[in-house]
Amino acid sequence: MRFRTRPAPSRLAAALLAAVCGAPLGGCAYFTPTPTLMPERAEAQVNADLPVPQGFELARDRTWRHERSAYRRLKLTYARQDYLSKDRVVEFIRTTYPRQGWEVKFVYGLEEPRIIMHKGIEECRVTVIEQGGTAPYTEFVLEVEPRQTPDGALVAGEQKQATTTIPAVPTRETNHAPNPFPPEPTEPGSSK
Repeated sequence: MRFRTRPAPSRLAAALLAAVCGAPLGGCAYFTPTPTLMPERAEAQVNADLPVPQGFELARDRTWRHERSAYRRLKLTYARQDYLSKDRVVEFIRTTYPRQGWEVKFVYGLEEPRIIMHKGIEECRVTVIEQGGTAPYTEFVLEVEPRQTPDGALVAGEQKQATTTIPAVPTRETNHAPNPFPPEPTEPGSSK
């Protein structure tokens, strides 16, 4: 008499699992790597040291610039009219901006990630916003200004020093304050 052996259930399950997992997964986004965001062309950027991810455009109605020889103050809003994960934008900023001399100091916020970076005497703050649904969009706001100490004074540095001084304007208090020292009498013929 011959005994037939049946394949063990574990071998059968392993063979079935290998056949299912080995089949191509046809376009499932969760299993394909997401491409790294590349910087936009130089013409689309306001400043060379503030790169913009590809596909973002400057929202001119929510943007302003004030640049002088000694400092700059910027609020640049960039928008993309489709959904892009805020994590990808944060990753772009954290990897690209240090190549331009910015040092990442803080990254905080869950719903709207915020990044604070320093470069010389300047501070750059970035806020990333995403919106899904029927009208998806992604935007980020860059704010650049001189750094300030905790007591409100500007951080001094060797970069971008002012070339001219601004004269002091007398205030109301100095115009009307009495002089505690009366003028000295002068003798006729003296050179005082």
